[in-house]
Amino acid sequence: GDSDIELKKYFPNLTEKQLIDLLYQKYVNIQKAWMEFDYHSLKKLCTDELYQTYCNDLEALDEWHEKNIINQFEFLEGNINGVHKDGNRFVVNMSLHVACFDYIVERDTNTVIRGHTDEKKHYQYCLEYVVHISSEQFQCPSCGADLEMGINECPYCHIILHSKYSAFVLNDKRKVS
Repeated sequence: GDSDIELKKYFPNLTEKQLIDLLYQKYVNIQKAWMEFDYHSLKKLCTDELYQTYCNDLEALDEWHEKNIINQFEFLEGNINGVHKDGNRFVVNMSLHVACFDYIVERDTNTVIRGHTDEKKHYQYCLEYVVHISSEQFQCPSCGADLEMGINECPYCHIILHSKYSAFVLNDKRKVS
């Protein structure tokens, strides 16, 4: 559909499945960082605005001596719903359906306060990831050649390029159900 056309327009060497896998892994990494109160990792995985929201929520959990346990993620379904350029960034909208254990414990004793340890919860999200770009071109880290955004191998020295896609950060997360 239209999202496939837009994806190929902005990321010609990235399949929809590769992008879904990449963004799902970022979602899992964010959840793990949240659970571990890992502010440093959250800062790298989220936009500043979303990071501040997460910090406020974590501070409340910390004040109450609670910890949110989120683990054993199960990918059920993911779809790219749209890709577009917005000024100096690419925006990717994704729907995601996952299952995981999600409950709250008292931090010092690990006593379950809310939720269940024996039943996975199902979540459906609308996620918005962004990757900032300074221009349509960048330089190869190996040979310095000017390259176009979206390629994954330098045509001159043939080094595999991964870093441009690792820059995706979560900008918005809305729970649908």
